[in-house]
Amino acid sequence: MPIDKARVKERFVQETKEYLMLFVYLAAFLGSFTIYKRLVLQEHNLSYYHYGYSLFEAAILAKVILLGDWLGLGRSAPRGPLILAALRQTLLCSLLVIIFSFVEKIVDGLLHGRGLAWGIDAVLNMQKQEVLANFLILYVTLIPLFAVRQLEKALGPGRLFALFFKGKAD
Repeated sequence: MPIDKARVKERFVQETKEYLMLFVYLAAFLGSFTIYKRLVLQEHNLSYYHYGYSLFEAAILAKVILLGDWLGLGRSAPRGPLILAALRQTLLCSLLVIIFSFVEKIVDGLLHGRGLAWGIDAVLNMQKQEVLANFLILYVTLIPLFAVRQLEKALGPGRLFALFFKGKAD
């Protein structure tokens, strides 16, 4: 079966646009949160300069969200109000991101020559409060994102974008 180059290019362009939109949203939020942390810590004469990390994290989170889409998280047709579908998809994606953060710690141990046991120990020694706080921040951050994505699905491809940025639905 021959590859349809036009279709591959169209899909690549669409997925790139979606990735960039996710990245911009996440970078704006995580960057704002980084600035907030810096200002709070500055009041206690502590320095905090992890601005680049929030961009790196936004890039990874955007890719994990697209991976969740590829895996079919929340793909089923929503039954009931869209907000319930958005909250369900947000929960699933947030759990996926937390799992990836655990895997990241394990891979970090392997890449830096500390071994698999170090990575597993690092995951097991994470403070429950830290994991819960990260999950809560991530979950609340993603609710508007997945609500808009559910609305986009309900309206049909391109219609929400047209309403937001062109002032009319095509």
